[in-house]
Amino acid sequence: MPDRPQTDSQFELAGTLRHHPIEGGFWTLDLDEPAATVGDHLVLVGADAAARAAGAGTRVVVRGAQQLDTVDFLMAGPRFEVASLEVQA
Repeated sequence: MPDRPQTDSQFELAGTLRHHPIEGGFWTLDLDEPAATVGDHLVLVGADAAARAAGAGTRVVVRGAQQLDTVDFLMAGPRFEVASLEVQA
């Protein structure tokens, strides 16, 4: 069993940050254009500090990969491991 969740290859997505205060708080990205592989929103993993600095409602571009072999209790969408988060001008 791998130490880290298996991920698909990295790709870039644009959308709007949302913060959800339940279950200790977590961030999602509402996508500008739904993607066939992830739907219209996803849960951001590893981007808490960057998302908090940008703020809810901010349009951003994230680069990373979908986590394929994980399960969580949030049930808020596919998990996306963020490699970078950039605020859109």
